[in-house]
Amino acid sequence: MATKKARDSEPEVSEKSTAASKLEEVTTGMEPLLGGMPVVDIAGIKYTFRRIGLLDLSKFGKVIGMAARLSGQDFGGMEDMNMTTFASHMAVAVTFASNELLELMADLIQVSVEDIKDPEKFPVDSVFDLVDGLVQHSDLVTFFTRFKNMEGSNLMKNLQNLMG
Repeated sequence: MATKKARDSEPEVSEKSTAASKLEEVTTGMEPLLGGMPVVDIAGIKYTFRRIGLLDLSKFGKVIGMAARLSGQDFGGMEDMNMTTFASHMAVAVTFASNELLELMADLIQVSVEDIKDPEKFPVDSVFDLVDGLVQHSDLVTFFTRFKNMEGSNLMKNLQNLMG
């Protein structure tokens, strides 16, 4: 009978440690602060964006710059950049810097460039889902929030002077 009692108590310990580990997963790290990464559903498949880093900002800048140059549009300066203008620049980039933008998007959702260029996997309207997921991305939202809060700072004035 002692053996049976020991067996009966084992699941309780196991359940408690499982619950404790789940609680630890939810309350540690950056996830509770940032929320989950955006997930887009394209052609019935869900794709999760990875974190956005400094190198990605450089790539965004190159894509936007190329789109502005090739389209002949004036995208304004850094002081005009916000989530709305960023989204519209990405939409223009689809036409004028498509390869570069698709390479960046493929990297962000962790698929191959060949896959993202396949219209069976990523139909033409999937660009809207990708840009929407991108502008909802907590890393990008945080970046633009902090960027906007820098208005009038010495750093921002120096950046504007450098950029002309």
